[in-house]
Amino acid sequence: MTTVIFGKQNDIHALAVAEHLPSYVILDDKSIENDVSITTDLFSKPVVFLDNKPIEATSVYWRNLDIYPFQSDNHIANAIAYMKIFLEAFSDARWVNPLPAFIDHYTKIDQLRALDILKPKTLVTNNLFDARKFISMFESVAAKPVAGGAYIERFWDPKDLEELKQPVALQEFITGTNTRTFVIGDDVYTAEVNTTHDDFRLDKEFTYTPVELSPEERQLALDITSTLGYKWTAIDWIRFDDQLYFLEANFSPMFLYFQEQTEYPIAKQLAKLLLN
Repeated sequence: MTTVIFGKQNDIHALAVAEHLPSYVILDDKSIENDVSITTDLFSKPVVFLDNKPIEATSVYWRNLDIYPFQSDNHIANAIAYMKIFLEAFSDARWVNPLPAFIDHYTKIDQLRALDILKPKTLVTNNLFDARKFISMFESVAAKPVAGGAYIERFWDPKDLEELKQPVALQEFITGTNTRTFVIGDDVYTAEVNTTHDDFRLDKEFTYTPVELSPEERQLALDITSTLGYKWTAIDWIRFDDQLYFLEANFSPMFLYFQEQTEYPIAKQLAKLLLN
């Protein structure tokens, strides 16, 4: 039973999961481009070789790898074709998370469209007039990239937004308790974030406090994970007026600090999910 981990060789989260796996191979962008080879006869599944030995993967952990990781190939069409064949070689493995989920929910706006749940009022635009009009409707608004992956910026005055070149996601800023829920298969682990920052990731001293969700909230977390096609995720919420407002779900969240603070067995349970 070999798990293929798509990520950096020294990624501490990948290595934390690997500690609980009987056999694993970590493939990063450099190894995919330079160290592996692929063979297919067109009538059977491609085979990926590492050190001239076939990789017989039973599961795949997509930690952090670009969908097209090549740096030196100027022929982008050939790089895309190569990566398609490469990923096809592991089509029979158990993927955590699956490739279609990565592609279909690459942008956060796709998540918001897919989920009919409580969430902040949202506008995606690069029209400055529409953006300023939206900001004026609320006490304050959070701005973040459509694809996520960056810290939020908070606006109170529409005039403070000076220009927009690329679309941005604007959301009504809800003041409440930041909450994070990890879903791993059927396991659900939740903690409140203790912070005074608008974006707790900017707080170098924030802490997690374990909490229990109600049965209805726990089921909601499971439903979100299933709807997005994920096997595991970390869901970010804001609890306001005793209700959870959905912010986003992460395709491959970092978890070691959460695990350390809460003592929830995230790495162990993720490895278990890969093996079963």
